[in-house]
Amino acid sequence: MSASWSQRALWAISGAVLWVALEMVVARLFTGFPWNLLGASQYQMLPLIQIASVTGIYGVSFLVVWTSLSLLSAALMVLQRPTQRSAWLGEIALPFFALTVCFVLGFRQLQPDSAPHRTLRVTLVQPSIPQTVIWDPGMEGDRFKELITPFRTSSDEPN
Repeated sequence: MSASWSQRALWAISGAVLWVALEMVVARLFTGFPWNLLGASQYQMLPLIQIASVTGIYGVSFLVVWTSLSLLSAALMVLQRPTQRSAWLGEIALPFFALTVCFVLGFRQLQPDSAPHRTLRVTLVQPSIPQTVIWDPGMEGDRFKELITPFRTSSDEPN
């Protein structure tokens, strides 16, 4: 007797949740180093990994395991019901919908921002003020005047 679609979908989601829970336990409890997690294997799929900005690497791991288990369930459906051509489609509908949403949002995130129409260049230079003058409250006005006057070179000086 085969399980219903909802039971198979719950199995795939539960498997993904269990995988992520095990990754969290290994990464945080035993070693403290979250290295070589499954989600890191998707580093070249830039649109997909944009979801990590919301869920962290664990969300990417969840998507990979959920999709993999759903594909396994779809393969089993093809083997169990070879006469039903579209029996496997129901197995992959939810994870592929989630992947599609992640890819669309990821591509949107990767789109370059439009360049600003105007740019403003600012340069800040920290003045060299002797320590004895910095802490003297009587010199405060003189320091401010020196900061707001334009920079003069020796060639600008009158003879």
